[in-house]
This record gives sequence, C-alpha cells and structure tokens, in this order.
Amino acid sequence: MNVRPAKLTDIPILCAYDQEVNLTPWSKNDYMQSHTNANHNIYLLVHNNLILSCVVWSKVMDEAEILQFWVTKNQQRQGRATFLMKYLVQQLTTKFGIKNIFLEVRSNNTAALNLYQRLGFIKVGLRTNYYKVDSWYYDAIIMAKSL
Repeated sequence: MNVRPAKLTDIPILCAYDQEVNLTPWSKNDYMQSHTNANHNIYLLVHNNLILSCVVWSKVMDEAEILQFWVTKNQQRQGRATFLMKYLVQQLTTKFGIKNIFLEVRSNNTAALNLYQRLGFIKVGLRTNYYKVDSWYYDAIIMAKSL
C-alpha cells in the first residue's frame, strides 16, 4: 500500500466510490475545486493501482481541516482508515508544520467517531441539524487534534 496525491483522472473514480459509501457524497465539482485549490490536498491510499481510501484536507496557516474522508466499501474494517489517517497526521506534522487538525463528522457515524477518538481527536463543538440525509437531520460533531 502506498499514499499518493490524486490526479485529475482519478476524480470520476473518487466520485463513484464516494457515492457508494457516503450518505452525503461530494460532487465531481467539489472534487475538481479541491484538486485545483492550492490550499487543498487529496491523498489516496492505493494498492495495485486500486484506490482503497481518500482524504481531502485544507491548510490555513498552521491548521488543517479534513474536508472529506472515506474508505471503499470492500476495504472497510481492515485498518485502511487508520493507516491513511496516521499517514496524514505524520505528513501534516513533519511536512506542513500543522499544529491543529479539525474535522466534522455526522453524529450517527459511530465507526468514524470511534476511529477519530482512537486517534486522539476530541469533541470541541456541535452543529445542530447540519446534515440532511433523505428527510432526516443529523448533528455534525466538530472534533480537533493538537499535534
């Protein structure tokens, strides 16, 4: 397994996987905007040229925000998320000089909440009724990790 930056040709594949695994997936335009934004990065966990996981993050001064994160359906619960997040934290610290990482997660996404807590993220805020999935609203839990 290795981690590499996303290429423009990856974007249709990212959209398809995101649509498959997320209740609130990004559009092609969302990925295109992040790909062309100098302050955004898209990292892919890849094995044998197959994308296993994706994380999109932005940098503002000495802080980073995780904007999108997913693992393909057939690779979930195999440590892929932990591997990519640990890689990201290491890169943010050593290569980018990041001091704090922020993210938000849907309140009913217990797998993600458990992962982030295991990796040292703590709850720092709440956005009530932030996500709309079908006709239901879910809170967004804001989490942070100091590096």
